[in-house]
Amino acid sequence: QTTIGFGSEQVHVECTGGIALLTIQIMIGIMIETTTFGLLFAKVSVPEKRRNTIMFSKRAVIYKKENGDHVLEFQVADLRSFPLPSCMVYLYLYIWRPDP
Repeated sequence: QTTIGFGSEQVHVECTGGIALLTIQIMIGIMIETTTFGLLFAKVSVPEKRRNTIMFSKRAVIYKKENGDHVLEFQVADLRSFPLPSCMVYLYLYIWRPDP
C-alpha cells in the first residue's frame, strides 16, 4: 500500500476481504524480497570457477633452515586480472615420525 503523503490508507475491520487481500499481498511481497535477496547473495558469495584461476607450481622445495625448522615452499599465482583483496592461503604440513 502506498500513499502520496496526505495521510495513510487503512483497511477497515468490517472489510474481511480487504484484510485477507492485504495479508496475501504482504506475504507474497516478503517471499519475493527474500527470494531475490537469497539469489543475489548466492551469486555474490559463491566463487564461480575459482579453481581454474588459481595455479600452484608443479614443483615444491622442502629444506631445513639454519634454526632447524623445516620449510615447504611453492608458488601460487592468481590468473584473474582483478585479484581478491587480502587473500590468504593456509597450508598444513603433517610430519609422521615413527616411535624409536
